[in-house]
Amino acid sequence: MGHLTNQYSVNEPILETIYLETHLVKSFTAVAINVFVLISGYFSISFKLPKILKLGQLTWFYSVTLLILTISCGWHSINYYDITFFVPIFSKKYWFITIYIILYILSPCLNKLALSISKNHFKSILFIGFFIIYVWHTLSFILNFNRPIDDAGYGIPNFIYLYLLGRYIKLYSNVYTIRHNFLLIYFIIAMSLFTFQLTYSIILGFSFTALFSYNTIFVFLGSVALFLFFAKLNIGYNLFINKWAKYCLAVYVIHTNADFFAKLYEFSQVSHIPPIWFIPYSLLISTIMYFAFALVEQIRSYFFDKIENKMNNRIMQTEIAQNIERKIKLTA
Repeated sequence: MGHLTNQYSVNEPILETIYLETHLVKSFTAVAINVFVLISGYFSISFKLPKILKLGQLTWFYSVTLLILTISCGWHSINYYDITFFVPIFSKKYWFITIYIILYILSPCLNKLALSISKNHFKSILFIGFFIIYVWHTLSFILNFNRPIDDAGYGIPNFIYLYLLGRYIKLYSNVYTIRHNFLLIYFIIAMSLFTFQLTYSIILGFSFTALFSYNTIFVFLGSVALFLFFAKLNIGYNLFINKWAKYCLAVYVIHTNADFFAKLYEFSQVSHIPPIWFIPYSLLISTIMYFAFALVEQIRSYFFDKIENKMNNRIMQTEIAQNIERKIKLTA
């Protein structure tokens, strides 16, 4: 839904209904990536090399298949940079997959760090990191200063911090005893983000959207509030959620192919929807897309899971693969 808003509000004047509506939606959806990483830290990543191989195979399959599809349909012109589709992890074709795999590789070190230091030292690390990654960068965005980490939160520093924060919450915080209404806090933070950026845009005379970056105080605190709201729900095991949530990375890879997504956007007719209907319609389209692409991944898994598992078993029988896994898991 956040990606749909990016398409819908291109070059719209400030204070136009479309601009206001899409930036309001973005103020609520900008937390998605950070929440995903917080979840990973909270439950802890248990490193297994075959899981990286599976994610790499999934990414490669859709990267190459969608390239062939878009070329065949005349949606994409062949060029030299198409080679990046064949090495999507190393070329960072899908930035989140690349950074998440790096986090996955680092997770044994981060897990050991979380368990080897005291609670007070852990808090000190988080406090220092909060200032450097979020406070400093928020001020830099607002004042248009050069930033010490110029990746807008799309890089590994933000991911490492969020992962460690998730571990801290799991190890040392009893979320069920906290009385705060985190859903209300999340709502207030999102509205504050929207209001601040809109006001600042009017003052500056152009659209200011830098605070949608993942390493700003607004997005960070909103992410934590939304995460804690769901952590407190204690809904237990839910078959429906767990069945469909496991396809989220596949859905991400499928719909973030630029040429394919452009055609999806065109086909969905979102740009022709009156602004008053944008939010309910985009929510509907996003839901349909998610389950449609999840179903595509189910079909792909049905045909390729056994082949991939057999291939990965062969790889894991080699001495070099076993050594790599032992070294990353810090057992060598």
